[in-house]
Amino acid sequence: MKSPLFLAAMLLNSLLSVHSENAQNIDLQKLTGKQTRVVWVRDFSGKNRNSSENDNKLKIVGFDSKEGKEHVILDQLDGYTKPLFTPDGDRIVFTNLRDKQIYTIDWDGKNLRKIVEGNLADVWQDPKNKKIWAYYQTGFDTKAPLYRTSLDGGGKPELVWNATPLNVDNFQFSRDGKYASGLFPWPKGGVANMETKEWQLLGNGCWTSLAPDNSRMFWIFDGAHRNVFITTQSGKRWVVPVGDAEGINGFEVYHPRWSNSPRFITVTGPYMGKGGEPGGNRIGNSYTEVEVYVGRFNADYTSIEAWTKITNNKVADYFPDVWVKEGEKEDIPEKIAKGGAVAAVKTLDSKTINRFKEWPGTDEGLVFLWENATSANQIQTIDHKKYSTQLELTGKAVYGFDNCLDLAQGVAKVEGADDNILRACQKSNQLTIEAGITTDRIDQKGPARIISFSGNASSRNFTLGQTDNHLVLRLRTPLSGENGSSPEIVLGEIQPNVAMHVIVTYASGQLHCYFNGKAVNLTETYQGDFSNWASQHLLFGDEWGGGRNWDGKLEGIALFNRFFSDKEAAKHYALWQKKIKERKMPETIVVEATPEKISVTPEPSSIAPYRRCLAEYVYKVNKVQKGTLKGERIIVTHWVILDGKKNPVAVKKGEKQTLTLQRFDDHKELQGERLVSDFDEFDLERYVDMKR
Repeated sequence: MKSPLFLAAMLLNSLLSVHSENAQNIDLQKLTGKQTRVVWVRDFSGKNRNSSENDNKLKIVGFDSKEGKEHVILDQLDGYTKPLFTPDGDRIVFTNLRDKQIYTIDWDGKNLRKIVEGNLADVWQDPKNKKIWAYYQTGFDTKAPLYRTSLDGGGKPELVWNATPLNVDNFQFSRDGKYASGLFPWPKGGVANMETKEWQLLGNGCWTSLAPDNSRMFWIFDGAHRNVFITTQSGKRWVVPVGDAEGINGFEVYHPRWSNSPRFITVTGPYMGKGGEPGGNRIGNSYTEVEVYVGRFNADYTSIEAWTKITNNKVADYFPDVWVKEGEKEDIPEKIAKGGAVAAVKTLDSKTINRFKEWPGTDEGLVFLWENATSANQIQTIDHKKYSTQLELTGKAVYGFDNCLDLAQGVAKVEGADDNILRACQKSNQLTIEAGITTDRIDQKGPARIISFSGNASSRNFTLGQTDNHLVLRLRTPLSGENGSSPEIVLGEIQPNVAMHVIVTYASGQLHCYFNGKAVNLTETYQGDFSNWASQHLLFGDEWGGGRNWDGKLEGIALFNRFFSDKEAAKHYALWQKKIKERKMPETIVVEATPEKISVTPEPSSIAPYRRCLAEYVYKVNKVQKGTLKGERIIVTHWVILDGKKNPVAVKKGEKQTLTLQRFDDHKELQGERLVSDFDEFDLERYVDMKR
């Protein structure tokens, strides 16, 4: 019987001699149309591990389409990482993590030479004088500054970037060297202006890449490790799946990098992780099935139209780079680079919009409506039936000033609208959310749910919410996930106690937001349709099942299954302003007062079918701290029953209280509420306690 030591030695020898079994059959040159080279590192540790780990058991391997086979460039096992081509494709520059040095070596494996100590970021050639530079961090953490040094010697290293911490996993220059993609640091991805030393945040993720021409098209790798989010100079954004190659089969990929030609990309995969099941973050425990793939963008850069698999073996291959002959002469078409590859969406024409006289303008595409508690709130469903919105208020939710929803510590559940919204939006794959929003405070997180079409805290079709002083959106597509949070998009700032008219409108690849009729500059978008939407519940002020309450006022809610133009959004705001132009907000009064008479709170069952009840108390006014108030004695109404439960008022006779009040006559919405009183002092002014 062979000893375990002998068997281990045989296994190691097998790993060291492995080669790409079908490399002879890979027609890489057919994919690119020109001679193409690929370089990468091959892991001979035999371990399932994170590709960023390094135990000095790697080789540098290359594949040349002209030869039709791969060859080992650097055979000595060591700590190699991130090999990059020089612009002519004849040399490789790389970092050795064991001795923390940067080296260069010829494509044929000759002339190995040390360049400088540090961590390689990128290799770039000055188009003016043809000088080749190696960019590198002087250390191996994000605080290390970025320098550059001549690849062929001469001159001192030059400081390039120390404006921010920096991750150089895939720091990549434009052709003219004026811009570079990077993480400043992870997960903040963006483009740096190398002349002004400023950078622009374009998204959160990893493994950024900048197109190798001067188009400044940028991508950032998503958290699902299956897509890249492309952004153009004009701010257009869309998603390109990069995990759909045959052999990857929906699992995660890694190391996405643009080649020296903008038409071609390389990735590694599949990363299956423990158990070999799809889902989760798999790159942290990669398997030996990880191979190198090269893909070609379609003409408008919205998808990868063809892939070829470069390796096929029983060891893992990482950190690929691709060189295409004369690839530096290719450019992304200007109409895509500046305008973006987003298809036009049909919207209402100006003539139709100009005919709008009353909010919400038109019932075309209107799938839900709730203006306020006194409106009919009626629409026609997708089945051509009449539907009038009915709400169930729970918790401490009440109808507030001018019959809006006051949702502090409560929620309004919508009855019977879910199926119509789901079917209508899935039919069009478009959505517009419109609402009048007033937040009570900015220290709300979760995000706190303002308008949510969801089933629980981790499953939704969409949510408009608040995190601190920002409105945020979660929208479910096949690319953003069941929770709609990849990404969660920040829409803009919100201020406490300031009413805002908000419109958020979406069609695949296009997301627009308007605050008070004006467009908000968004740096992110979603991509995809609503094919993965599921049966959910529409509600306001919380998550279905609770736990994400939002304190604020809500009114003028309209949902459409179509996309809005800038002009229609502005018109809707104008119509809403017309509707509320006569509105005069009640004066808020703060007093110090002492209760003299307290009405008894009835049993909730005794007021059925009412589920809310107010009770009158008589107070003696000691001091007016804010506002104007007549008389030394007043009546204050308190909410004593909410949602069918007693709502105790922390007041005792003879004990001074500080009350925040508004005049009862200013709150017409209270006329239909149950009110009890144990005294008849009709000559006293009546007020409402604004706290409940």
